[in-house]
Amino acid sequence: MTRTQIGVTLPQFTSDPLELVDGAKRAEAAGLDSVWLFDHLWPLTGGKRRSMFEAWTAVANVAAATERVTVGTLVTRSSLRHPVMVAKMAATVTAIAPGRLIVGIGSGDSQSRSENSSFGLPYFEGERRVAQLESTVRVVRSYLHGPQLDHTDQFTTVAALPTNPAAHPAPEVWVGGRTAATVRVAGRCAERQPERQRSRD
Repeated sequence: MTRTQIGVTLPQFTSDPLELVDGAKRAEAAGLDSVWLFDHLWPLTGGKRRSMFEAWTAVANVAAATERVTVGTLVTRSSLRHPVMVAKMAATVTAIAPGRLIVGIGSGDSQSRSENSSFGLPYFEGERRVAQLESTVRVVRSYLHGPQLDHTDQFTTVAALPTNPAAHPAPEVWVGGRTAATVRVAGRCAERQPERQRSRD
């Protein structure tokens, strides 16, 4: 019988980092399976001046402050960071909390436009948004599963980049979204990855 797993989103909309960490510790002590953080640069409610912690620095903080609970992003927006930077951050958190990270990745939606524009970041629409999401997922998965990253497409070009630190075990990468196009991205990106080489030159 499959056991139902329960997780919670953390109190990320705050100016007190102790509140965020305390929420993770209380969830872990209560026996919950996972804790999650949103990936926005400002809250979608309450105005742009409302306090909010950035997702990936918060994930690293929570991972270091806990011992058992899974930590994850709900979901990492593919247009907010270069995909190799996302992969590098995921590998770093994996080193902090081996086997406890889930990397959720999504493209965002029309509500993301003003947020991206205000921070000087690109906003993709339609088929281009789907293609950029798929590019990001492929780059992140390739980086996390191999000793070297080589990737070229219309969004990202990386050649002979050593992956460091080694993400072992490689975290799960989930594709988040509501559309049929997003489901197809998840299917295309789900092919088996080669096992990470355990020794390096």
